[in-house]
Amino acid sequence: MPDVDASLLREAYKAYRSAAHRQALQKQAGVVGGDQFHAQRREVMRIWAQMGLS
Repeated sequence: MPDVDASLLREAYKAYRSAAHRQALQKQAGVVGGDQFHAQRREVMRIWAQMGLS
């Protein structure tokens, strides 16, 4: 896997985890809405497709 893709996956995971954590701290469900992280989701799906995981 190219370093740029690995970095993108790490950063997408950390952003999603951070959003879920903020919600949990506010006593909200730790579910991030589907209207968030469009660009990250698209890039993750692209990487998965390249790896044959989609």
